[in-house]
Amino acid sequence: MQSGGDHPQDRRLSPDERMRSLPVPVLRLVPQPALDEIGAELIVGDDADGLLQMSASLSYILRGDAPDPGSDDVAEHPDAVLLDGVRTTWHLNRSERNGLVPVLLAHVAEVLIGHLSDAALDGGSGDPPAPYAVSARAVRRNVPVLVGGREENGVEIDTDPFIYALGAELANGSLLTAVLPRDELPRLRIAFGRRP
Repeated sequence: MQSGGDHPQDRRLSPDERMRSLPVPVLRLVPQPALDEIGAELIVGDDADGLLQMSASLSYILRGDAPDPGSDDVAEHPDAVLLDGVRTTWHLNRSERNGLVPVLLAHVAEVLIGHLSDAALDGGSGDPPAPYAVSARAVRRNVPVLVGGREENGVEIDTDPFIYALGAELANGSLLTAVLPRDELPRLRIAFGRRP
C-alpha cells in the first residue's frame, strides 16, 4: 500500500502511483507487437473504517493493419479498443459474494453494457440497450489461465457472441479477470504478466 496514509484516489498521486497502491501486483496482457495499453483506472471501494476493495482496470488498443497508401482497400483488421479488458481485484475480506465467479460476471456485465450501448449508438437508434446479463451457468470451471508463465486453474465464459471472458484466483488472494472482444481473439495472445 502507499506509504504516508495517502488515499489511492488522491489526485496528487500520479496514475502509476495509484496503480502501485494496490496491495497485490497489477496484471496485464503480456506484451504483444500490435497491443498498446491506453488507459489504467483504479477503482476503490471503502467505508468509514477504510478500504474494502480495489481493482486496477486496464484498457488497450489492438492496432489493425493499414491499407496501402493511395489504395481504396479497407483494412482487413481495423484498430480495436479493449475497454476495461483486464482487471486485477483485491478484497480486504473475501466472501462468496466477491469470489471469482461473481467478480467475473460483474466485469462481463460492465463490458457488455458498454459494447451494447456503443452498438445501439452506432446503429442510429440512440436507445440504451435492454438489460443484458450472463448467468453463472455460462461459467466453465477448471480452465487453464496462463499467468506469469504458469498455468493457473481458472474459469471462462465462452458462450457470448460478443466477448470471451476468463479469470483466475491467484495465490496472493487477488482475482484476475479479462473480458476480450470475440472477434479479436485470433489476433491476441491470451496470457498475463505483471504490469511494471
